[in-house]
Amino acid sequence: MHAIFAAISSRLDLVFFVYGFSFTAMGLLLFVQPKRDNSFAIAENLPLLGWFGLTHGFNEFMDMWALLNPGTSPRFELTKTAVLVTSFVLLLEFGRRALLNLAREQQAGGPIPMRLLGPGLTAVLACVTLLAAGLSPAPVSGAAAFSRPLLCFTGSLMSALAFLGYYKFRAKTLSRLKAGNFFIAVGAAFLLYAVLGGLVLPDSALPLPYWLNYSLFNSVIGLPVQIFRALCAVTIFISIVGVVRIFREGALQTAQQELLDIIEFFPDATFVVDGDRKVIAWNRALEHMTGVHKSRMLGKGDFEYSIPFYGVRRPILIDLIGKPTPEAEKLYKYVTKRGDGAIYAEVFVPSLYGGRGAHVWVTASPLKDKEGNVYGAIESVRDVTDKKLAEAALHRSEAQYRALIETTNTGFLIIDEKGLVLDANREYARMTGHRTLDELRGRSVMEWTAPYERDKNAKAVARCAVLGYIRNFEIDYVTPENAIVPVELNATVVEIDGKQRILTLCRDITDRRIAEKLLKDSENKFRSLTEKSLVGVYMVQSGVFKYVNPKLAEIFGYAAEELIDRKGPQDLVTPEDWPTVGENLRKRLEGDISDINYSFLGLRKDGTVIDVEVFGSKSEFNGRPAVLGTLLDITARKEAERVLLDSKAVLEKRVQERTAQLAELNKELEAFSYSAAHDLKAPLRRVNIFAEMLESEAGKELKSSQREHLKTIRKSVAQMNGLVEGLLNLSTTGRRPLDMAPVKLSELLRETSEEVTPDGGKAVAWTLAELPEVNCDRAMLKQVLSNLISNAVKYSRGSEAPAVEVSYRLEGGEHVICVRDNGVGFNMDYAEKLFGVFQRLHRAEDFEGTGIGLSIVKRIITRHSGRVWAESSPGKGAAFFFTLPS
Repeated sequence: MHAIFAAISSRLDLVFFVYGFSFTAMGLLLFVQPKRDNSFAIAENLPLLGWFGLTHGFNEFMDMWALLNPGTSPRFELTKTAVLVTSFVLLLEFGRRALLNLAREQQAGGPIPMRLLGPGLTAVLACVTLLAAGLSPAPVSGAAAFSRPLLCFTGSLMSALAFLGYYKFRAKTLSRLKAGNFFIAVGAAFLLYAVLGGLVLPDSALPLPYWLNYSLFNSVIGLPVQIFRALCAVTIFISIVGVVRIFREGALQTAQQELLDIIEFFPDATFVVDGDRKVIAWNRALEHMTGVHKSRMLGKGDFEYSIPFYGVRRPILIDLIGKPTPEAEKLYKYVTKRGDGAIYAEVFVPSLYGGRGAHVWVTASPLKDKEGNVYGAIESVRDVTDKKLAEAALHRSEAQYRALIETTNTGFLIIDEKGLVLDANREYARMTGHRTLDELRGRSVMEWTAPYERDKNAKAVARCAVLGYIRNFEIDYVTPENAIVPVELNATVVEIDGKQRILTLCRDITDRRIAEKLLKDSENKFRSLTEKSLVGVYMVQSGVFKYVNPKLAEIFGYAAEELIDRKGPQDLVTPEDWPTVGENLRKRLEGDISDINYSFLGLRKDGTVIDVEVFGSKSEFNGRPAVLGTLLDITARKEAERVLLDSKAVLEKRVQERTAQLAELNKELEAFSYSAAHDLKAPLRRVNIFAEMLESEAGKELKSSQREHLKTIRKSVAQMNGLVEGLLNLSTTGRRPLDMAPVKLSELLRETSEEVTPDGGKAVAWTLAELPEVNCDRAMLKQVLSNLISNAVKYSRGSEAPAVEVSYRLEGGEHVICVRDNGVGFNMDYAEKLFGVFQRLHRAEDFEGTGIGLSIVKRIITRHSGRVWAESSPGKGAAFFFTLPS
């Protein structure tokens, strides 16, 4: 390595050649680079750097010449120094301007205040250099020496700051263009050159001992400083080559930037990818559509730009540019390709607009340079949801329009000014006796107009074309079967596809013609009927009578001519009743009520007041609302009603008196029953006691027949005692006040059923429904359930499997409870006797009892405002029902 350094040190002429060649080549290169047609302001100042390269390279060539030819003339030294100082002045001016433009481009003054970079800086330092050289003992060598620290150092330092500052300011752009290293290399080389070229001076060049000189540098480093200056020059030249390449592409970069700026404000959502399929633009419209900011997408590749659309990485339309992919094409509704490479497609993307989704029309196109080389692609996404909805609405509207004209019972026709059919619906075809539109299209409407109506129809068509419309025009059509079809036409002139057409609505008025005839016949019948009617008939419109029949005129003492169109209802009503009558007329005329029946006091022509009753309903007369009604003179009926009311009052008074008498009699009867039953109990007890005493005392002396007689007496006494107890219960039930309280009938039912003991030794199958809680007298309701359940058990004991069922239902606002058995039943012909006192439908020998239990049931349920009834048939059991209010 030492030998190599020694060889290089011994051939400084070659070092100067490399040194000079590098700067000279740099100078020539910079003269061919673009200046104002790119986005880097520093490019405007590169010609100054080129001049520096040429002059400084020439100075190095002169140094090489002086080294090879010692003893050069003073003129040569002066020229070399002038060239050296000039090159440093050019370098300083380049650095100043470059740094100033950088500060302006940053719009913040940059790291160095702009006032220090004014145009006087170079002039001042140049003058200071020349002044210092002039004051030195050797002006020529002094100029060369002073120019290095004042001009070369300052110029190199500012140039280094300019290149490094541009790298920092344009880091993203330079990184995308892969040029950042060139700016770093140039800046670093100029920074090193500021030290080696500006502070390392020739020996004894300045009278300051602490300045670094060539000998000191060589003794420390071991190599002449010119070698390192040459390396700086080579580095600057190589880096400038890279920088110039970027500047040559500056126009393209500027165009791209302008394109990106335009794309940013495109109304359509748009993004751009470069040749590596990485996103370089993502405009505002696309941010709004996808909800993804461009900062998240710029620089992204590997299909990541599809995620905002579909949530996954997948090929999209832009990926089909130059690369047909059938699988990707299937993802779209259809794909259309153009000769210039553009691709169109339509698709629904559900994720757009925050999940609302949108129908979009997508266009993808390649980006090409002047030579036709593809350097990227652009895709635009247009939201056509509204258009799709509008198209769908239009299709629906057309379908509805066609459905409307085809389903309506009105004929629809479009003709030209000559009467030729352009369009029609099925109803119109039917009117004319045809089946389809094809049978009508292109033919004249005169062909199916009745011969006697053709002239009239032709004039109507011409009049419609002039006036623009025709209304309620009636004409007769004739079908191929010679059937006459009367129609009513309403026509309007409209513009269709820029031409005047006549749109006609036709209505078959055959039914109306028939109805008009029937109406006329009906009117004749109505008039004939009302003229002979015994009921007054009237029609009121606008406050006056439009019609009255003779009977109504007779009721009020007028002739019909005196009322029709001369008087109104107010003239025939007493002032006291007119507000009511007038209000009822208003309600019917305005549609508040359709009909009404009421009475009021009428006023005859002679002033007599009569009672009348009317029935009126809303009608129509000559196209305007009217009231049609009938009227009766009910004066005689009212008088009869008053007489009847008086008679009714007398009758009601008599009924009340009879009811009071019956109530008093009923009380006396109940008192008698209670007293009689109570008084019978004592004799019955004595008879029973004496019979027991006789049997006990006589003992064995009694004959068997006598003993049977005593048993019969005691049995009869027991039976009579049961009847007495029943009478007392029945009497008590009617007299005791009710103790009403809420009672849970289910609990009462279970309690009662447990107290009933089946006879005959057979077990009873119970079916007990859930009963409601009711307001009743608990003791009395228990008596009801006990009597009914006991009867059910008694009369079903002869069955093989006795069964008693208690069911419940809510019906018509009443609780309905039923006790059903599977016993002997009874004949319904005798059902009315069941609830009478001492009434029995079975022999006492077969079934014990007094015949009072059901009477007690009926009286208790009646006092509870309920009902009792029974249903049965012999041998099929019986069902007893009772109700309680809900």
